[in-house]
Amino acid sequence: MPRGKPGRPIIKCIECGETKRHKALGLCQQCYDKKRRRKRTVAKKIKEKRINESFFETWTDEMAYVLGFWCADGYVDKEMKNAVAYNKSKELLEMIRSIMESSYTIGLYEPTGIYHFSIPNKKVIQDLVNLGVVPAKSNKIKCPNVPDFAFRHFLRGYFDGNGTVGVKDHGGYPNLTVAISSGSPVFLTEIAERIKDLTNISGNVRSFNYEKASVLSFYGYNAASVITWLYWQSKDLYYKEKHDLALDVLNKNLK
Repeated sequence: MPRGKPGRPIIKCIECGETKRHKALGLCQQCYDKKRRRKRTVAKKIKEKRINESFFETWTDEMAYVLGFWCADGYVDKEMKNAVAYNKSKELLEMIRSIMESSYTIGLYEPTGIYHFSIPNKKVIQDLVNLGVVPAKSNKIKCPNVPDFAFRHFLRGYFDGNGTVGVKDHGGYPNLTVAISSGSPVFLTEIAERIKDLTNISGNVRSFNYEKASVLSFYGYNAASVITWLYWQSKDLYYKEKHDLALDVLNKNLK
């Protein structure tokens, strides 16, 4: 008589408590199947909810900061299939991902050491485009119509992507300098006008490299005032390394 495969052992199922044949993990067949169905359902829900799709619908401090950063270090591809933010700081992108309630992964392009956070969500992409983050935006972007209460956070987000702070020699004396760059002089001019309207702080916009690049600069007292205004009650919405550097430079040059 041919020998068949041995049957599964009889156990007391750890889930239902009944004595049945063992399937796996201390479970009977019925409870094991239920566990697998629950796991698949949870995985499906996690996969479906990978970002807060309504994030860019309503102006908040957080939304303004992320939009500002996307205007600087982000783009929408020409096929409008992905919205991508990139930076050398993984920590900064992780903060943005958390603010957006997203579970999309952050990747690393090893040849350059640049991290990237890609969002293949049609709703989010369209909202970004509606706010001015259009494909190939570099030389044609304009300042979004940001409410006054959120503009400081928007600018800080942009500054964390395309802003620098330092000290330059001016006639033998150190001169505190804040510079904000863009490929669009129109964008920077609009930024300068909003800053002037909100704070009465004046900056200068100049273009170079045949107007392919532009910079908005603040010097001395105006630079110190911009830094103070940017980081006042900032709700931890900033790139920590740049925040610490800006305050360090500011403190050393106000003595």
